[in-house]
Amino acid sequence: MGSCVSKAVAVLDPVSDPVASAAELDAVFDPAVAALGTWLDVSGSTLYDKLFLRLAAPAGTALGLAAVEVPGCGTGPCGKVAFGKLKATDVVEGEGGRLKLLAYARDTGCAEFTVSVEGVTDGAVTLPLPGFSTEWTTHILGEGVSLQALSQRAEDVITSKAELDALDLESKTFELTGALPGEKAVLTYKRKPGNTRMLYWLPGRNCTFMHAHVVPALLDAGYDVFAMEHHKIGRAQIGCSRRDFDLTSHATDLKVYMQEFDAGLEFALALGAYEKVVLYGHSTGGLEASVFLREGRLKGKIDACILNSPFLDWGNGGAEECLLDSIDEIYPLLKLVGVSPTYSLSTQDGIPTGWITHWLQYPATDLRCRNFFSNTLTAGGGA
Repeated sequence: MGSCVSKAVAVLDPVSDPVASAAELDAVFDPAVAALGTWLDVSGSTLYDKLFLRLAAPAGTALGLAAVEVPGCGTGPCGKVAFGKLKATDVVEGEGGRLKLLAYARDTGCAEFTVSVEGVTDGAVTLPLPGFSTEWTTHILGEGVSLQALSQRAEDVITSKAELDALDLESKTFELTGALPGEKAVLTYKRKPGNTRMLYWLPGRNCTFMHAHVVPALLDAGYDVFAMEHHKIGRAQIGCSRRDFDLTSHATDLKVYMQEFDAGLEFALALGAYEKVVLYGHSTGGLEASVFLREGRLKGKIDACILNSPFLDWGNGGAEECLLDSIDEIYPLLKLVGVSPTYSLSTQDGIPTGWITHWLQYPATDLRCRNFFSNTLTAGGGA
């Protein structure tokens, strides 16, 4: 294994299960154990079909809260979704309106779903689940207000585990000198003989490299693919304790990742004489890429940079923005008065809805690499 230096970060008490024993928290995280007592079947024997929804209204229309539910869905809160209120001045991006995704277990025999929109429908309206198709079914809810629905089989996914396994990816693990016990970074890569360019991929918060569907196209375009998963995300989490898994993506300073990014890039450059190096960052990986371009020892090796939906700012504005910008200074005060420095992103049954519906489209994801069970947003991560 290679090695690089990393600044250790503070470990906060997990908030996912206040009654868990120390032994349970210190045990190696196992998704099958984490799913016990929830609706989620991680064995793959239960099929979860998907319902995509689009809520649309004419530009300049104000809409109240909209709620959609598949009764008896067998997926807890993943069978429910809400569209937030829409002001007349809001700009809706995307073709066809705002998009949401629900999940329902096929063996429940669900045939209907309900929808209600404040000020538009008279309570909840019951509609039939559309048949599996690539065509949207449109329902008119009120003057100019429509809901489109599309059902997709559980078997229809963006990329599967079989496709990811077929790539036969290689990997390099970097031990982190000066880090907390067990912390590491993992570089996953795929090369093609004759390629003279490389893409250096930085995943986002609580993410992992699972994108088997894009690798062949990149290789054929002349780009070898190298994905760096720094400590506390992705493959770097495999083998960690439940206590550490609760704090996936926790960091108080993004500069702690620079040594890892340098080490991964240095390793990749030693494998081939690349004429062009493209840095690619998605979500918070985009933010980390921007820091690397300023702080990285090997920043001069980067020829181009792609930021895909970069998380550069919360965009809240006002008091919330000021609070986040000042968290380093006010954190000691918050701790003194007993305000928790962590916020659990889990729902009441332990399965965060936004994460798990994403997994249903990307079952290639190893559940040891993304925290769908107890992910915690810390004050350090939020700032």
